[in-house]
Amino acid sequence: MKDYVLNLDRPRCLKYGFGAARLIRQKFGDRSVEDILNMKVDEMPFVAWAGLAWEDPQLTAEQVEKLIDDKIPEEYTISDIVNIVSDAITRDFGGEPQKKKKSTPSKKKESSPGPSESRTKTSKE
Repeated sequence: MKDYVLNLDRPRCLKYGFGAARLIRQKFGDRSVEDILNMKVDEMPFVAWAGLAWEDPQLTAEQVEKLIDDKIPEEYTISDIVNIVSDAITRDFGGEPQKKKKSTPSKKKESSPGPSESRTKTSKE
């Protein structure tokens, strides 16, 4: 099984078990997996944190957001983060992660959604 890792202050492995599902539900209410995968882009750092909390209970959502922001655009685009988190959720909830087409760096930056835009499904990116 593939690990989904975010290289932040150190490599951090995403895992979405019952604890992460509870954290997401407590924050956003009852949502289907599809709804979670289609969250607004600015909600994704929280969802990433929920998937990282199992490994480091002292980590906060605010810290994860800052750690992610520190890696944009040098290591990741916002779209990269959304795809990694979405694939980890899909895997852990029993689905099959989407295959993505490789894009050129300039195309990735042009297609990266802004902070207030809704996330589109991975297959449309």
